Amino acid sequence: MEHTMENALIAGILLSVIIIPFFVITQKSKKQRKVALAARLTDLADKTNCQITQSDLLDTKAIGLDENSQTILFIDTNEENNLIIDLTEISTCNLLKKIDSSAINSIQLHIKDKNDKLLHVVPFYKRFADNESHLSIVAKTAEKWRLLIERTINEHKSLAINGIRS
Repeated sequence: MEHTMENALIAGILLSVIIIPFFVITQKSKKQRKVALAARLTDLADKTNCQITQSDLLDTKAIGLDENSQTILFIDTNEENNLIIDLTEISTCNLLKKIDSSAINSIQLHIKDKNDKLLHVVPFYKRFADNESHLSIVAKTAEKWRLLIERTINEHKSLAINGIRS
């Protein structure tokens, strides 16, 4: 019985010696990726003369809004191109979740002009490319941005109706 306790104690110590450093390194790496992603978003904002007033960082994606110029900036580290979206040209923004059997394949914002022409697709989640464990956070963030874009579009429309130019 004594050896069982000693063995369990040794196994616990060895396990913690292995797991704790792995956990610390993983957390540090995630933090460094977020800092780098935020820096890329700031750099894109500087290049486009935008001032980010709202932003969100997801695993490999960053999205920001300049409320003054009504511009959305979107970075996806899995893709080559960054999106720069002028919301003054936008009429609608819809959230599209593509579901195959029981799994969500993608979550995207579809941004259309007044003629209902699809101008931009903002990919928040793509199955097998993005971390599935963060799917609920990504879905909430995508819905938040849909509402934010719709609000910005509606504010621009009401200013135009009232004769105030932005």
